[in-house]
Amino acid sequence: MPYVFLTNAGPNRYSIGREKVLKLPPESLAWSTETEHDATLELLLKKMLEPHYSHGSYEVDHPHLAHYLHEAQELLARHIEAQECSEAYSRLEPSTTMIAPTDEAKTLFDQLDSVKKKLALLECEKEYLENRIKALIGNAAGIQGVATWKATTINRLDSDAIKSQYPEIYASHLKTTKTRRFVLVK
Repeated sequence: MPYVFLTNAGPNRYSIGREKVLKLPPESLAWSTETEHDATLELLLKKMLEPHYSHGSYEVDHPHLAHYLHEAQELLARHIEAQECSEAYSRLEPSTTMIAPTDEAKTLFDQLDSVKKKLALLECEKEYLENRIKALIGNAAGIQGVATWKATTINRLDSDAIKSQYPEIYASHLKTTKTRRFVLVK
């Protein structure tokens, strides 16, 4: 099972990492845990410690670090529980019944709606900043230490053309999967 870990990067300074097999010497480790959800836990820790990031590592005193680690593990446990429940229900055939909204459902809806609006605004801000940097790059390959903006070629299969020119081949290679689509109703 993979590991998520913190290495000592100086007094009250830490780096976050994850590996399938932990090969680091014990004296370099400040903390480690084994988890199937290593990518999620690593992301949680990076987001929680982000305000403390500078010069390639996170600067935080031990009591605060212990608090962040505890909080991240609790959040991960809640995340995993909700994800497993959702995945279990996604495999079931849904009924046609619509249930009445509870106070919890309304609260969760409002929270999710708020997060989606914030994400949309952040996405716009991200696009704006990326475009400003692209404008600074102009027709160069990039700006050293900031960003690159290089031309790439992508080849994609034109399924519409195959469907119209070779309908039998297209039909014989279709793969049907059932899924439940989650849509917020406003």
